[in-house]
Amino acid sequence: MNPGQARARETRGFGALFRLRPAGRWPTPVRVVVAAVLVLWLVYLLVANLLIGTGILKRSLNGDADELSIGYAEAWTIVPGSATVTDFTLRFQDKNVQFHLALDRASIRVDLLALLSKEFHVTRVRAEGASAKMRGKVEDPKGQEARLAAFPRIEGYADPPLKAREPEGAPEKPTPPADRFWTIHIEDVAASVRELWFLEARWTGVGTVRGAFRLVPMRELDVFPAELDLAEGDLSVASAPILHLRPSKVFTTVHHVDVRVPKGLEILRFVDARIRLHGEVPSITPLTALYGDDPRVGGGVGELDVDVAMNRGVLAHGGSLRLDLVEAYVQSARVGVRGPVALRAEVAEASALALDVRTTKAMLATGSEAAATIGVGFVRARIAAADLVTPPPPDELLLAGGVELRDVSAPDLTKLQPLLPEGVLVRGGGAGLAARASLTKRALEGRVDLALTRARVRFGDAEMGASGKVWANIATDDVAKAIAFPSSGLSFTDVSVASGGARAEGIAVDVRAPTTTVLLPSGTMSSTLSLRATPGARVLEAASSLAGAPQWLARAAAGPEATAELRLRKTPVTTELRVVDARDGIVRARGMLRDGKTGMRGVFLVEAGPLHAGVSLPPGGGSADLVPFADGGWLESRIRALP
Repeated sequence: MNPGQARARETRGFGALFRLRPAGRWPTPVRVVVAAVLVLWLVYLLVANLLIGTGILKRSLNGDADELSIGYAEAWTIVPGSATVTDFTLRFQDKNVQFHLALDRASIRVDLLALLSKEFHVTRVRAEGASAKMRGKVEDPKGQEARLAAFPRIEGYADPPLKAREPEGAPEKPTPPADRFWTIHIEDVAASVRELWFLEARWTGVGTVRGAFRLVPMRELDVFPAELDLAEGDLSVASAPILHLRPSKVFTTVHHVDVRVPKGLEILRFVDARIRLHGEVPSITPLTALYGDDPRVGGGVGELDVDVAMNRGVLAHGGSLRLDLVEAYVQSARVGVRGPVALRAEVAEASALALDVRTTKAMLATGSEAAATIGVGFVRARIAAADLVTPPPPDELLLAGGVELRDVSAPDLTKLQPLLPEGVLVRGGGAGLAARASLTKRALEGRVDLALTRARVRFGDAEMGASGKVWANIATDDVAKAIAFPSSGLSFTDVSVASGGARAEGIAVDVRAPTTTVLLPSGTMSSTLSLRATPGARVLEAASSLAGAPQWLARAAAGPEATAELRLRKTPVTTELRVVDARDGIVRARGMLRDGKTGMRGVFLVEAGPLHAGVSLPPGGGSADLVPFADGGWLESRIRALP
């Protein structure tokens, strides 16, 4: 065979191989299968598109629309088990929350066999334009009107969202049977996100979400590991922006939970989450309108960095928060503080948070007046609040703390007038203050240093002036009881005055208080005061007038110097002035003056050289009784007998 004949045979062979068999010659079984598949596909197109396009499937899935509602604008399918929907919505509620999910467009794959067992099982979702809204139900909206107004509106549910109230004594509603509800099981979700609105916080921007969930309305919920990736966007509260987010992530898992069991925050016992947020803060002022306006907190412009994890309702060790604001303020009715703020919070251990708030230079103002500057100040605390579900009682919340103020300067004390009690008038002068205190469990200790420059204060008809430095150490074993119960006591010890003194009515007086105790909050007080006057003129009058002593106590000869040691004790019922030793020239006086419910009464021993005399003041301001040649024994017996 020559080469040409070989090529011709080869050509004929390949042609025979690729030559199509006439239609009538296909084997009958093949033609039957092809026709059956084509018919089934046409039937599927007709039936499936009829079911999803006319709303028959929606009505079947919804059941009680008040509990679960699924809707969409258009839906179609070509490949069995796959469908495309537009304007998809999923809405449901339980006794605690209401939820709404919207998708602009989605392509889904559905397990058709699962429909036979009332399970809407979506095995794959690719969606665009996701929006999720969630709001909690409340028992009583009173006092929460502003916050509830910032919750998202969910069409089909009433505003505000209220928990159902059963009449007192009414029998408990039976739980609907399990076969009443469809199970919604959605897996392999990947969607672009445009809005997240949970309670009063709303985020809008560009993000993606991946994950899966399973829901039996009014019964069960699972959220399998889900990841939310926020590329950029704005976080607002009550329509006011509070944070511009840079790339951030949120990871969430909700372990299988019967939603009928947990109440309120108990749902967090089934939640694991991690939040990583980074962003710029334009303002924190909008938060005041929602969370109380006394005191008002505001300001802003700064940065926020959050990395916090929660395991079943407990913040995980190592979580942190950093907030730096160029300027913030705290304003009450009488005083405000404004300045830069740096806040640091860290989960120091499984049950506590460590907080550190500091400012480098703040301004204290009363009304519109700048009254003082704070060079450096900070507050530190350890709070037992890492368990978000069952926090400790308020009196056990603070584990330890500390506060320090440095370089507090008030050059004009008159600007502090609004902070002082009624009847106390500041006439001039300046002051500098430094203070620190630390708290360990309930024990408090600290120190206050005060420097006065030509300070002048008027009490009623008396005016006092002072220059110098005062320092005091502060301590108590139980600060909570010291505030709530007078008997526990808050002690001020080692109170001293140096570099100057006080001036009363033209008399230079050095005052030293070696011991002072103040019991809060009833006004109970005890103190020991030492006074020295130069020249020695009317010192007893100056000293005794503070406690309302009669003028006869001041009648003493003028000498080169006068001294007095006084012990003052004040309770809500009585005021006692114990004159331990008062000398003015050759005159010495000792005794006690008591002012209570029955009026002022007292007893004194006056000595002038060899002459001794006892003086008794009866209640009601009657005539004084004079006892010649009285001695110290007489004085002490009469003091013990004072009513």
